[in-house]
Amino acid sequence: MMARGRQSSQIVAILVSLSLQACFAAKKKEDATLGLIELDEANFLGTVTELALEYDWVLIEFYSHWCPACKAFQPDYKKIATHIFNVMGEEEKAWKGKLDGKPATLAVGRVDCPENSRLCDDFGITSYPTMFLDSPVHFSTKTKDNIREVKPRRRNFNGVISALEKLLDRDFKGSVLPEPKDDQGEVSVDGEHVHQESDIILPKTEDDTKVTVYPKHADRADIIGATVLSFEYLGSSALLKGPDARKALSRWLHLLASSHPVKECALGADAALVSLNKVWDKSSQEIQDLDMFRRLKICGGLTREPWNQCAGSTSESRGYTCGLWMLFHSLSVRMPEKNGSRSGQEWLDVIRGFVQHFFQCGDCAKHFLEYAGKSDARDVDTKRDGVLWLWRTHNLVNDRLSREQDSVGKGDPLFPHQQWPSKEHCRNCIVDTDYFEDNVYKFLFKYYNGTTVTMVDSTLSAVYKKKGASTEAGTSWSFAFIIVALVTAIVYIMLGRSSQYSVLRKKGRK
Repeated sequence: MMARGRQSSQIVAILVSLSLQACFAAKKKEDATLGLIELDEANFLGTVTELALEYDWVLIEFYSHWCPACKAFQPDYKKIATHIFNVMGEEEKAWKGKLDGKPATLAVGRVDCPENSRLCDDFGITSYPTMFLDSPVHFSTKTKDNIREVKPRRRNFNGVISALEKLLDRDFKGSVLPEPKDDQGEVSVDGEHVHQESDIILPKTEDDTKVTVYPKHADRADIIGATVLSFEYLGSSALLKGPDARKALSRWLHLLASSHPVKECALGADAALVSLNKVWDKSSQEIQDLDMFRRLKICGGLTREPWNQCAGSTSESRGYTCGLWMLFHSLSVRMPEKNGSRSGQEWLDVIRGFVQHFFQCGDCAKHFLEYAGKSDARDVDTKRDGVLWLWRTHNLVNDRLSREQDSVGKGDPLFPHQQWPSKEHCRNCIVDTDYFEDNVYKFLFKYYNGTTVTMVDSTLSAVYKKKGASTEAGTSWSFAFIIVALVTAIVYIMLGRSSQYSVLRKKGRK
């Protein structure tokens, strides 16, 4: 009987092992990453149940395919998964037939939250990327209660391996430790801060030179796409909690309804605003009817199309975050400006609330809110202030990402982060090497609003700068000179007519 029992156990162990190997093999075939289990709403429960038969622990990353911080981390996470899988394989051979003193076993998986929103809601995911470590049995309960979150000092290969060794009190170095060539610490990625709208690069011509066409306006389809996705992504029970979140959502919908450049999206936001009281009572701490909220069409019958100006050279670059920047800029130039109110600050407060509560790229939100908390942000008053603050902030971010990503080969090679607009986009926006903000404001207004504006010739501005006078002062003196000339002409004409009238009167008397 005992022999039969041992034989049955061996058969079960073999079947479980084959099943798990099939999972890993399937993943390997998909994207050549050995040891990384792709989890989703359909296979999650079954997979962790199988893992419980052979593994003590599971590390699961909850991430988003659009989150730049997640994108930057994925190469390291794949290395971690492959490395641990190889270590587990070596230990299985070394400890075969032995039980006493055998180190804890670990499997590695990940979940793409935008594709599996309900599963991530179960674990209360509000920020990407988030790594949880626990037993497969605990994961099978689909709850984050008492679950361990892995927070390495540095989010890279060595940082995560070190954190796991401390948490599990064991060594993961083994004899197959890969050589991390990018051990420079965590790349500080402003997830929401992605390169500005791309130039449209056409195929090379016969003489092997690139032809670049500079778009005159922000892409309408990309703005719609960012709007639709932002509404889908915020439809999470983990995010729609508390009075502050409800207030932020209400104000965001108000801004979309009043300032969105696409009529269908503005009307959709207005309808969603009306429905908000039905799905989320003001007295409630959380949304009551999430399903109804998710069924709302923020842009009416319009749907998301493939990225155009925000398309990257790979499927993993640019996209949603670029589109969100485009949406923010569009809302800034179209914000209502009321007399006696701080329109720019009110607009910035709404953007700040959206990022704080509904933009789930953790690094991105953190860095954006740091920018939005600085003194120049507090000084934003008018609509013009808001438009230019967002533009300056976007360029500051591009400058930093150029150094932190592009310089180490982690950016998009075809769309490097750069200052915008360039001289090619707006010849009157740059004087020598400095931006002429009056013209930048007009350019942004035209680019994101589609309206025609008249710009001051930048060569004239350069003359004033060389003379040591400000452009504003030069413009004021030019205007004053014109007024004086007009007044002089009018007086001269009036005096002339008056003298002619006197002469006529004298002739009449004679």
